[in-house]
Amino acid sequence: AAATMRLSYGFSNLCGTVYRQGPLIFGPAGDVLYSAVGNRVQCFDLVRSSSFTFPFEARRNIAQLALSPDGAILLAIDDEGHLLLANVRRRVVVAHLNLKAKVAAVSFSPDGKWVAFGTGRFVQIWATPALERSFTPFALHRTFGGHGDDILCLRWSSDSLFVASGGADLLVRIHSVHQMAGYTPASLSGHRSAVKAVFFDPTDRVLYAISREGAVSVWELRDRPDAAPADVEAARAAVAESGRAGIGEDRIGTWWELSARHYLDKSHARVTSAVLHAASRLLVVGFSSGVFSLYEMPSCNEVHTLSVSDGRIDATAISPGGEWLAFGCAQLGQLLVWEWQAETYVLKQQGHFFAEVHCLAYSPGGAVIATGGGDAKVKLWSPASGFCFVTFSEHTAAVVDLAFVPHGRALVSAPLHGTGRAFF
Repeated sequence: AAATMRLSYGFSNLCGTVYRQGPLIFGPAGDVLYSAVGNRVQCFDLVRSSSFTFPFEARRNIAQLALSPDGAILLAIDDEGHLLLANVRRRVVVAHLNLKAKVAAVSFSPDGKWVAFGTGRFVQIWATPALERSFTPFALHRTFGGHGDDILCLRWSSDSLFVASGGADLLVRIHSVHQMAGYTPASLSGHRSAVKAVFFDPTDRVLYAISREGAVSVWELRDRPDAAPADVEAARAAVAESGRAGIGEDRIGTWWELSARHYLDKSHARVTSAVLHAASRLLVVGFSSGVFSLYEMPSCNEVHTLSVSDGRIDATAISPGGEWLAFGCAQLGQLLVWEWQAETYVLKQQGHFFAEVHCLAYSPGGAVIATGGGDAKVKLWSPASGFCFVTFSEHTAAVVDLAFVPHGRALVSAPLHGTGRAFF
């Protein structure tokens, strides 16, 4: 029995890195944060200061994550388009899907009935699969084209009837989930660089498009002056009479007009990520210089600015309550959670960025793991929480070996520059 126990090992957690690529996602309650780490997904409990890694793994590195509004379904998509559907509570994979193309954006609708994928130049709308196992859990609803280059971002309207997509072709297109006679998908042009993010106002009658150069275009939904009122009413009535009322027929006979354009000037830094907290109309923008700024919309007044990294901010997220901001920096392997009103860090973690872990050592009591990497740093990790709590950066070359002294209160390191160090 003792031998059996020694051999029945199970995956527990992943230490050494906290963020690689892809979006960051807060849970519905705002107390947990999901991050893609290689081909696995890590979950950080921001209240209890602990973390765990889901036991499943993708074929390749995970590039996109999406969480259903109720927090029960997690979608993880690798950089070749292979999708994993996971049950969050049970931490198991329920179904697989090959989208056969690289996915640049994925988002659940607010009502949880649909999932939108940005694959190449197309937007695909799928019905949200159930967690029960079935032979065909995924059902494709509609596919939209119209973009001349790859899609970079997606956003749903609050009523889950429309989805906006922005792409590298400098266009924003607004698609209707349900087919309606008389409705033409809007195509919003005039952006000078690739559209990095699009957001609907809570009223769904205002759209914000943020381009890579830092221009924020504000579009408003208005009645078409060239549309005959009688024809518009007839088209809307036809939709209602068909028994499909409430699918967005009020958009027939309208178009989007550019009402304002604001410029976010951060020393010529490019926009790399952005997120809007719809309830408070707060826009968070991350720049290539490692700076993020907080703006009030639609006036675009700057509320808060801070430099949180020396590298590009690749991912930005805001908690459902709007008090916590999460940032991911792939270049440096950083994951930060900032409480902007109190101006304090809730979480600040960094792995061995741009380098491999060369060595590790367990403390005699098993309460600490020490790692040394090619970035010339020694880090101490807690196996219980999965967090790094001490970083030693005195070395100037890669650390190739580590050892704890027998009593466990000191650590000896051996770097390539030939000068060993002891840490107490």
